[in-house]
Amino acid sequence: MLNPGFGAFPSITNAYSSATRVYKPTLASLDSSDAPLCLACHDQSTIAANPNLSEAKTRLDSRSDFPNAYINTDLSNDHPVGFVFDPAQSPTKIKSPLLANVTFGPGRNQMWCSSCHNVHDNNFGNFLVASNDVSALCLDCHIK
Repeated sequence: MLNPGFGAFPSITNAYSSATRVYKPTLASLDSSDAPLCLACHDQSTIAANPNLSEAKTRLDSRSDFPNAYINTDLSNDHPVGFVFDPAQSPTKIKSPLLANVTFGPGRNQMWCSSCHNVHDNNFGNFLVASNDVSALCLDCHIK
């Protein structure tokens, strides 16, 4: 069952905008994604409609050195998801998805929540799939 608030925002990460947009990616199909499941908790309409989730978010934020680091409702400052990698559009900034270890979906060329997060393993912190020391996880896809 899809979250009733899903689709209420113009992009899958709410209002993400970038001052340095690398390229305009192709949107990926939700049929092969984890986004509806993730957004069941991580979108503003669900949190606003459920006082228990809002209270849990406040408690987690108050225990963290990084407010909004756990159950964050504003995804506008997070990495965008729901697109197909096309390194040909930006060959000096994006690696081939076939070389990256974090892509997901048909053809291993789509960015979704589980591309970087594993909700069942917090070994690397922030439920990341791998260590991000010295930006290692980011550099799996990005050329900087």
